[in-house]
Amino acid sequence: MSRWFRGFRDRRKTGAEMSAPGDVADSAAVPADRVAASEPQPSDASQPSGASLPASIVALDIETTGQHSTDRLVSVAAVRIETAGLHSDRMRVRPLHLIFDPGRKCDPAAEAAHGYDDWLLRHQGEFGEFADDIVGFLSSADRVVAHNCVLKMGFLGRELTRAGRRLPFMTTSCTMATYRELNLNGGASLDAACRQLEIERPAHLGDTFGDAWLTLCLYLRLNDVTEHFDLPADLVVPPTNLREVPPPPSGALPPRGAPGLPAAGWRTVRLSDLQPGAGLDLPEQKRA
Repeated sequence: MSRWFRGFRDRRKTGAEMSAPGDVADSAAVPADRVAASEPQPSDASQPSGASLPASIVALDIETTGQHSTDRLVSVAAVRIETAGLHSDRMRVRPLHLIFDPGRKCDPAAEAAHGYDDWLLRHQGEFGEFADDIVGFLSSADRVVAHNCVLKMGFLGRELTRAGRRLPFMTTSCTMATYRELNLNGGASLDAACRQLEIERPAHLGDTFGDAWLTLCLYLRLNDVTEHFDLPADLVVPPTNLREVPPPPSGALPPRGAPGLPAAGWRTVRLSDLQPGAGLDLPEQKRA
């Protein structure tokens, strides 16, 4: 299998070079490093497997409310590795998996893809609460990898702008663009590319985090890395910021932005109520 990819080790770079990477501080949103065990496979490569890879890689995936540029992020997942571990039987892995309230209902196709319903999402935190965790995680790597990188970085950049942050300068690689250079049949989606290159999705891996892991495996395979890595069982976790969701109300959900009860200190009134004698005491205007 590895002979298919000889000559593909040096990939095109998109984006700008970022500053020297640093460590990612542990937080509730970013768990500590884990260790993945590798099983070396025979290779006919003329140099060590993955010899030309950057020192650290982050593979990224996202889920959104839809495919339009005005749609919002629903979840972000990423996996960070130190490639020095590719040459041993243990590789340090750090996961990131976050979920957000996008502030709107998802398109039916998008909801079917990621599986998060509107009732669950409207009880989650907003993206801006975790923007610094995401920026720090991405900035910690020498290269950020994504399948359809331009699309995903576009969504991420717009969310960061809304949160008053900026997408960090970094070197990126697009596994979809690289895969298309092989001119293989069967489409260029992440699942199609993995099937064609015999990369199996573990049965317990779904959702955004599973796609981030597959993106990492695809990037390594495209760079002639033939080792097979087993994820630690405790690495496959739901979003670390997932909030408890109360039972949904009976019947249709109330529209977004329509609270079940008026907030304390507020009164719901009609325009006609704003007339003298309607029982609504308005403060007098402050005189100069």
